Amino acid sequence: MKKVFSLVTATITLALISITGCKKDDINAPTQPGALTPVDKSVIAPGETIDLKWSGQASATTKYDVYFGETASPQIYKSACTSQSISVPVAEGHTYYWQIKASDGTLSRVFSFEVKCNFNLEGENAAQSSV
Repeated sequence: MKKVFSLVTATITLALISITGCKKDDINAPTQPGALTPVDKSVIAPGETIDLKWSGQASATTKYDVYFGETASPQIYKSACTSQSISVPVAEGHTYYWQIKASDGTLSRVFSFEVKCNFNLEGENAAQSSV
């Protein structure tokens, strides 16, 4: 009975792997870098710089190329960053795009944010004035 159970378990496992398309190599597949801050398509308050922060495969040997600029296809800004953050210059009234490429070849999608001084805080101001 124990052998039959083991055979059934192995068959079900192989069937699940076939159905999901999981391959042995997928277990150690590279992780695509993702934006942490600023949030994609966000509007942020102006300042001289902003910190771009991203997630990715944490490794002592992983390095990142940062693409940054005012076009939807940003150009290389800094190569071989060893941390998962970098400070970049920004100016009010501009939209910026950024992308990360890890040394293992994985590439994030392009993220964007806008730097704007005038936020619509009508609801927040109304709530504070009624206190």
